[in-house]
Parts: sequence; structure tokens; C-alpha cells
Amino acid sequence: MKDKAFRYIDNVLQLDSNYIYGLHIKSLVLLKEKELDLSLEICDKILEINNQYGPTYFTISRIEALRNNTYKAIENLRIALNYYPNLKNEIDVNEFEKIRELEEFRNLIESYWYIHMNNEHPVLALFHLYTFFYT
Repeated sequence: MKDKAFRYIDNVLQLDSNYIYGLHIKSLVLLKEKELDLSLEICDKILEINNQYGPTYFTISRIEALRNNTYKAIENLRIALNYYPNLKNEIDVNEFEKIRELEEFRNLIESYWYIHMNNEHPVLALFHLYTFFYT
């Protein structure tokens, strides 16, 4: 499956090697395959093209969490949340399992939910916050 995915992605990237979305998908496939160094290399290339592409900071955060680089994971998640406000639907990933209980991580998530609570129904926002920490 991975090889087939890479063939499709590489075909797209042959047309435009700086196509951020194609590069991003490739970094996600590599992340899923636990090819962390290669995924991070692609993330670096994406940030050279557009250093405000939030999903890439989120991918880097996931990589750093898997590497147990807690503070790098939290800092990149903070950057991702600033550039990519729709991230609230994606934060609940397994890579953050080891750092979920850290005070810095909880504070970041709680402040993010508090800020974005105004954009949706407060009960729904609280439900998201509850399910993130307690399920």
C-alpha cells in the first residue's frame, strides 16, 4: 500500500516538486510508516516553501512526540494551532499519548479550546475538551 501511495504522490510531485499538499501527504505516509527522519526532511522542505503551513507544524509535533521530545512537540503544536485553527478536529492522535498528561500540554490545549469556544456552541466546545482529555 505504501509503495502505491508513493507512486501516486511522486507522479504529482514530478509535475510540481514544490506542491505543498503533495509533500504534506508524503510526510504523513512516512509518519504512519514510522520513517520519522524522512518525514521530517519533507516537513523542512515544506517550511522552506511556506513557513506558515500549519499542518506541517502539526506533523512535526507528532514526530517529536514519538521521539519523546516533549517540549519540541508542544512548541510545534502551539505553532500549528496558531496557523491552523481547524486543527481542533485532528488533535486527538495517538502520538500525543505520552505527553497528554503534562501540564504544559494540558495548558496549551485548554487555552486553545477557551479561545476557540466563541466560534462554536460552548457545550460542544466543552464536550470536545472533555473527550480529548478523558477518553
